Amino acid sequence: RNLSEEEPDAAAFCNSLMHALLRKVLTVVRENTGTAEEGTASSEIDEPNILGHRVKQFIDQNYTQPITLQTIAEALHTSPYYMSHVFKEMSGYSPIQYLLRRRIGEAQTLLITTDYSITEIAGMVGYDTQSYFNMQFTKHVGMPPKKFRQNYIVAEKEKKYADQKAAQQKGFRMTEIRESSYRIYVSKPTCI
Repeated sequence: RNLSEEEPDAAAFCNSLMHALLRKVLTVVRENTGTAEEGTASSEIDEPNILGHRVKQFIDQNYTQPITLQTIAEALHTSPYYMSHVFKEMSGYSPIQYLLRRRIGEAQTLLITTDYSITEIAGMVGYDTQSYFNMQFTKHVGMPPKKFRQNYIVAEKEKKYADQKAAQQKGFRMTEIRESSYRIYVSKPTCI
């Protein structure tokens, strides 16, 4: 007030100074979070997209840990409600739905590619108890993890058998290399 009484344009000057200071603070914050401003129009359009990708990246890197909307928002320095809205607009899923799908997808991969027990897999993908993991897995996949693994093994054996049968019908015999998953088809030797 004292400044504005002494100078007639002091209020406008203070307003301009405050505006410049806020823009500078915003620029510094964006540079430190990796979202440097390239232009006002394009950065306003890209900001939600960038936030959505950062949420996905955070979940992908931390899905084995206990995660809530609050922990994601705190890590990304944003509001949990805004972050959730932006992520759902970008991906079609809420962050928590994406987290569950990510965990179940990783569990499916581990079930068919490893011999880890279901309890070990549950812990590896972020579940504290096997019973809760079984419930979530069954809800999202339609069958318990043990049955999923058994069905995959049976399906692989049936596929292998069908491949061998098809190769035999074409005049080939199938040879497997144990060290890798490649199959080699060798033609039958012909006698002259």
